[in-house]
Order: sequence, then C-alpha cells, then structure tokens
Amino acid sequence: MAYYTTTDGVQLYFEEFGDGQPLLLVHGFGTTHDYYERNIPVLAESFHVVTLDLRGHGKSSSAKTGAHISRLATDIHELLNHLELNHVTFLGWSMGASIGWSYWELFQADRLAKFIFVDEPELALDTLKNHWGFLDYNGLLELSEKLRANLPLGMKNMIENTQADPGMDTSDLVKASSTGNPDFQADLLINHGVTDWHTVVKSITLPTLVISGDGHFFNADLIKAVHQDIPNSQFEYFEHFGHFLFFEDPEHFNQVVHDFTKN
Repeated sequence: MAYYTTTDGVQLYFEEFGDGQPLLLVHGFGTTHDYYERNIPVLAESFHVVTLDLRGHGKSSSAKTGAHISRLATDIHELLNHLELNHVTFLGWSMGASIGWSYWELFQADRLAKFIFVDEPELALDTLKNHWGFLDYNGLLELSEKLRANLPLGMKNMIENTQADPGMDTSDLVKASSTGNPDFQADLLINHGVTDWHTVVKSITLPTLVISGDGHFFNADLIKAVHQDIPNSQFEYFEHFGHFLFFEDPEHFNQVVHDFTKN
C-alpha cells in the first residue's frame, strides 16, 4: 500500500500484489479498490495486480478541480509512468470502463496491452433512465445533489438497486463507498452521465474483452453494442448476475479475466 502524488497535488492511494504480467483493476463511480476483494487474491497468483482508489474516492484525496473522466484517466497514466509498468491489461468496471475509453482517447496504447471493459454502456445517461429514473438531465442533477447531501445513504441506495441478489451481503461495499468526497463525486457524476463514448470506443484497436451482466442494471444489449463497436473484441455474458458480477460470481469472473489476460 502506498501513495502517489499527481501533477496537481492529489494523493492517490494504490496497492500492488503478485508478480508477472501487470493487471490494473479500476473501480467504478462511488466505489473503491475494496470492491475487488474477491478477485485480487486469486488474480495475484498469476499477475502483478495493481489497484487504486480514484481521486475523491476511498483513501485518495481530491482537488478543487479534476471532477471529470479525463482527469481520472490522466491520474492513471501518471501512476503507470511512476510504477514504470508496460504491457498492462487495463480492467475497468462501470465508470472504470469509461476511464479506460478516455485513457485510449488521450494516450492511445501507451503502456497498455489489452482492455477489459465490465458492464458499462457507451452513454450512461440514456441507458440509466429505466433503472434510476434519469428521465432527463434534471434527473441526473437531482441524484447528484442527493449524493452531495448524504453520500453514504445515496451509495447504499445505489448498491441495493444494482445487485442482482437482494440477499447478498453488501455491508462492506456500503462502508467502503461512504468514505469518498461528496462534493467531488456529485460533480463527477454529472460529467460521467453526459459523456458519449461511441466514437472513441469504435477507434480502439487493442485486444479487448467486453463483459456483461444479465441486464439487471444495464440492458445487456447495450453492453454487447460495446463489443460490436470494437473490432475483433471478445464478449462474455454472465447470466443471472448483475452489475456486481465480479463480486457475485468471482470464481467465473477470475477465470475469464485470467484466460483473456494470459492468452
């Protein structure tokens, strides 16, 4: 466990496990690296696993600026430069996938070998309206202000609405998601929600695996569209598992990630 100071003074918390080919795990909006607790030990048996808390999340600090996806992608590029890692497999779940798309737009394949995108559509705003009530931009603003007013409650509601298994114990996830910066995350949600990545996704040329849940949160067809937009990409569908598929079905998830990264 360690910290890296970004060029604009933010302290990024990161951890490293294992040896071998580097595998970067990037979490989603409002979450932390702790969400990968069921994946890191197994994946670290085969890979050099790197995880971090994005700025404004978990143990990382935040700045008065930088609440946008491109800054988060820049943070990761700086971290990979600091660690002098090359041929990295970039795994991004949810908003973490959008960060991967921004990374590609800004830095192309610099230090990367492969992408794994987990359960994220190319445009979040429209596809969320049937799940969170995002009927229009005003709905996005309303949710943003709810998170600003009470981040722990807002994240608790998000997790409960996202998990496929209502009986799943998510108390540790809720606790981890309560540690971020409410103002930063509220602002970040707006940027995340309105950004359309269709054009960028279609330009990706690295070997890519797209993983989809069963549509409990995002319509699986929207995730499959990401796969269809990336030439020669692979697609993996997790039936009966939702947005937290890596947490709900870690054994299968870890094997899929292992096989794609190793091969």
